[in-house]
Amino acid sequence: MKFYRYTVAFFVSLICGLTAKDVPLPEKIRFIKVDQFGYLPNMKKFAVLSNPKLGFNSQDEYQPSDELYLVRVKDNKRVMDLDAQIWNKGAVDEASGDQIWWMDFSAFKTVGSYYILDKKNDVKSAEFKISKSVYDEVLRSALKTFYYQRCGIHKVGHMEDSACHEQDRACEALDDPSTKRDLHGGWHDAGDYNKYVGYASAAVQRLLNAYETNPGFWRDFDLGIPESNNNNIPDILDELKWELDWLLKMQNPDGSFLHLVGSDKAKGAYYSLYTNKPASKDLGTRKFQVASGQATVAALSMLAHAAYVYKDIPELKSYSKTLLSASLKAWNWTLGNEALIDFAPKTSPRLTSSHGYFKDNIKTARLEASIYLHLLTKDKNFLLYFKREYMSLKHPIKISPSLIDLIQQNSLERKSSKKLLNDFVEYWQYQTSRNAYRDRLNKITWWGSNQNVCDDAFHLVYILDSVDKNKRQQCDEAIAGALNYVHGVNPLGVVYLTNMGAMGAEHSLDRIYHGDSNLSLNPPSGYMPGGPNVNFTGKDMHFRKQPAQKAFDLKMKTQPTYEYFEGQLALQARYVALLFANINLYRDK
Repeated sequence: MKFYRYTVAFFVSLICGLTAKDVPLPEKIRFIKVDQFGYLPNMKKFAVLSNPKLGFNSQDEYQPSDELYLVRVKDNKRVMDLDAQIWNKGAVDEASGDQIWWMDFSAFKTVGSYYILDKKNDVKSAEFKISKSVYDEVLRSALKTFYYQRCGIHKVGHMEDSACHEQDRACEALDDPSTKRDLHGGWHDAGDYNKYVGYASAAVQRLLNAYETNPGFWRDFDLGIPESNNNNIPDILDELKWELDWLLKMQNPDGSFLHLVGSDKAKGAYYSLYTNKPASKDLGTRKFQVASGQATVAALSMLAHAAYVYKDIPELKSYSKTLLSASLKAWNWTLGNEALIDFAPKTSPRLTSSHGYFKDNIKTARLEASIYLHLLTKDKNFLLYFKREYMSLKHPIKISPSLIDLIQQNSLERKSSKKLLNDFVEYWQYQTSRNAYRDRLNKITWWGSNQNVCDDAFHLVYILDSVDKNKRQQCDEAIAGALNYVHGVNPLGVVYLTNMGAMGAEHSLDRIYHGDSNLSLNPPSGYMPGGPNVNFTGKDMHFRKQPAQKAFDLKMKTQPTYEYFEGQLALQARYVALLFANINLYRDK
């Protein structure tokens, strides 16, 4: 696949005492993959060179020459000689179908714009920047997508639309239309207009993690949302509050939480009567499903975490107490309803919604909530719960990384907290291995493969101070490698974000799967799709037989496109968290 052709010429020169030489700009860029936005000066900087052997582009051929250079754009000078190291003794990578070389230029830290040139083969990379602010606008765009996912608000800007789903102010119970609740607000979960408590958890938790990492950074980070410049609250917390307000509406008087809000297929689902229209035109009946143990535990953990974060914002102290009260009610409900903790209603054929399950995360969420509730109330019963439940586990679980910091800072319950910290470090320090494209993606991918790349690397951020020097280097490379993968260092050489050309991406996505076809074909910048999916269930056998990391149709012509091209709150937040982790780790070092 040919992504770009260039028809102008650049000139390359050698500095630092070497002789300058003119080099014509090569036409092909598809073989040298770089982060198309660029690199922070002090982060690990790798390019990946590829010779495709399997998959749709196997007819292409590339062998790196011995004339590889880093070239400065503004004056076309050669600033560094590079060396390509073959990966795995030249074996073909099973996940991508490519033969791979790695090229490390981490030592080069000078701010500017560059590209990598293979002079002899007339091959170059995309242009990229080295700068302390290289990812700032990328972060702003990726986080702004949560505003575009808001339900029940008049949105302005790229996705101009009047307030949608006003019918949620009188949302009906699935099995009792006479029962109505005000459930307007919150975020649409994905490319549809459904709203889930369980699915929201990963998004809320990761954005809270990002804020906690460096609250000072977010104080003046303007997202251009309605709340911007209208209060003294960081925009990221304002955006989260939109979802938290909706969660509070989903709570029953007994402390339990409703499971989800979805469109009724029989009475105007968006894809039947109102398909390919803006959200405000989805005028069909909306229904909520009964309370579930899974939704209650998910909400309990989110609200407790948010209450702990919001208590330090003067304007939100009262709101923090509201969140705490709601989480305590949910906690008490779980203690009195242990037999119902795993319960979630079955997917209803009457709704457009997915199942909204949270079952695999219940133990983790309850343990996390117990710590936040202890810190908020000083009630030692929460610590006793944590000690009893964690010490009884046979295998470590993926505790929220920001919670690890809290436990260290507060010296909580010595024996069990020591085990938790040791388990966390031991588990994640063995997750630093990189695939050929320096990512953490499994060879077999399913929906949401991009979120796996991001989340695994994000956890490594929290063990950096607990490992030796050699392991620290591996962690650094894995954290940066995952981000670079999303930004273009992948078999397709594509930035897995929509419409990022204004921020420097030479090959980003021009569409996203969505119920509104206008949004699908012209999305705002910053949306990330699920990613490659070799387990695609459609009829296109060629698509399914691609190497796992090439199972992605850039033109979205293969059905069902949602299996690889749909975005979702949880994967978007995981990308935001990883992006910010890189910014915070390397910006000022």
